[in-house]
Formats: sequence, structure tokens, C-alpha cells
Amino acid sequence: AYDAGGQVMATYDVTMNTSNSVNIAVNDEQMLYGAGRLGVIQSAKTIYTNQQSLATEGPVWINQLGKKNYELTNHLGNVNAVITDRKMVSDGAQVFAQHYFDYATEGWQVTSGSIAQSSGQISITSSNSVYRTIGVVAGRTYTIDVTATKGSAPNLELFLFGVTPSTYALTSGATTSVTFTATTSNTTLGVIIRATAAGNYNFQLQDVVIKSHEHYDPVVIMKSDYYPFGMQMPAKLNGNGDVIGGHWNTGNYRFGYNGLRLQRYGKRPRNQRRWELLYYRV
Repeated sequence: AYDAGGQVMATYDVTMNTSNSVNIAVNDEQMLYGAGRLGVIQSAKTIYTNQQSLATEGPVWINQLGKKNYELTNHLGNVNAVITDRKMVSDGAQVFAQHYFDYATEGWQVTSGSIAQSSGQISITSSNSVYRTIGVVAGRTYTIDVTATKGSAPNLELFLFGVTPSTYALTSGATTSVTFTATTSNTTLGVIIRATAAGNYNFQLQDVVIKSHEHYDPVVIMKSDYYPFGMQMPAKLNGNGDVIGGHWNTGNYRFGYNGLRLQRYGKRPRNQRRWELLYYRV
């Protein structure tokens, strides 16, 4: 669908199956414009079908994060990256990280029994809980990730002293994430990992990470570098397998070189771009 100036406003996928008389029209994409195209809304919304009645639009509009895709382009109009309207807490915003217990118990203590470092974790023996204090900023939101194994305890829970609510169930052998707002006035958070029943038990603590929500990272669904005349460079990986250049696309974004749209059909559907009514292969 185009506006009066010839700009694409939306794309549709229409299926007309003559063998079973199933006709479906789906609003696939809606374009976002400012002075130029800013990005695309991946709506994927069925607007017509002859097989069922579609629900009417209600007075409440639900915003689903992740469907809006925004282009980051260079001076040539090439789309070098695409981000969504979602945001994730930055890994660089860690205020406390105990990923691996290398040498000692790293400040964790028990009120009874014993605690010892072994094989990258701390083992708590004949005790009901393990605890330590961590500095926070009052009024700031955080996420804490805890990985612990219950051992002989019936189950484990996380108790955050100075936070409401304060008690959260932990999944043994998996990472449990809890988001909270620090309300303590002395900027010290008490983190207690304890058994859910009275008694002394043996259990293990592997990881504790606390991230501040002060910093966020964008969710990137496409990155691309181009050779002259538009061929996409293959993905380049570093030693850890992370993409550091070239092209990769996890969000089915159709625009790239010169801001042109990649067609889904044709002789070479992944290497054909549209320029008004002409096509060229790259």
C-alpha cells in the first residue's frame, strides 16, 4: 500500500487457496516515517479471512514491545543495524558479580555449621542459611540472579533484607531472576539464601549477580556491512563466536543497501533488491 507520494505505507501477505477456498489477508508490515523511513512495525496481523470472524478492536490498545524495528543508517543510506523498541539491562551495569568462587567464600557467612569453597562454588554444611551484605542505592531498581543447588534442603529461597516483598522461591540447579527496588535507608542490602524449613542442611551456592537498571542496552536484530554495489559481507566472528562484523539478521528485516528493500521472490530471492520499478542483483 502506497501514499499519494508513492511511499510504501504497509505490506500485506494475501493467500487465496482455490483448492480449499481459504482466503487470508495479513498486514505484514507498517512503515514508520519521519523525514524519511525510520523503520518498520512487524505487525503480522490478520485483517481478513473467510474462515472465521475477527474480533473487533476494543477501547484498550496493547503495546507489544519488540515489534517496532528502527533503522540505523550511514551517510549513504545503507542500513547498518536495526534495533527494536525493547531494551535490556546492560551487562556493564553490574554492581555485584560472583560468577565463580575461585579461592575463598568471598565474604559469604553462615550463622552455624561451616562454609567452604570447592570446585567453583561454596558448600554450606549443617546450616540453614548463607548471607552477605551488598551496597545499593536507595530507590534504584535492580535485578538479582541467583544460582544455587538445594542439596539436602527441601527447597531454597532468597530473602532480601530491606526489600518488600522480601522472600522469593529459588529453583534448584537453575538461575532465578528477581527484580526489586532498594528501599533500605542505609544503602546496604542483606542477601540471604536459606532453606525453606527449619533445620540444618547441606546445599551449594554457585552464582550471584546484581545488575542496576540505571543502564540499558538495545536489542539488535540485524547488523550488516556491504561490499561496493551492495553485496552483503559474510558474518565475522571473534574468538568467542560473537558477531563483530559482516551480516547477520535474526528479525527478518527486509531493507539494507541504499535503504532498498530485499524481495522475498524472484530468481534469487535473497539477493535481489528493488529500486522503484527496477531490480538489480547483488
